[in-house]
Amino acid sequence: MDIVLSSKSPLPIYKQIEECIKSDILSRKLKGDEPLPSIRQLASSLKISVITIKNAYEELEKDGFIYSCPGKGFYVCFFTEAQLRLYKKAIVKQTIENQMSYLRRMGISEEEIKDVFKNVK
Repeated sequence: MDIVLSSKSPLPIYKQIEECIKSDILSRKLKGDEPLPSIRQLASSLKISVITIKNAYEELEKDGFIYSCPGKGFYVCFFTEAQLRLYKKAIVKQTIENQMSYLRRMGISEEEIKDVFKNVK
């Protein structure tokens, strides 16, 4: 599991960790029932607060990406290919909606957006 943190990111550190782990789950780098590092281990290896890791794990658990076994740790939830496709589709949809909203606020018409989008590779 590779977690890259950036002090220049607008996202808080715990969100960056959450997004890295989610990405590894959605791309199958982390597989169902695979154990995650303990909160203390990950905090130590990233040289950040235990509370930050705890927040990231809590969000991942709340969103259904990981589960905890008391006394044993955290594990990756198992996803079928169909479930992964649905998650990915939802992420794409949300990303596009956010960007469309931003572009509209800048005064860019849907027609202009579609025109540029056609030429994106």
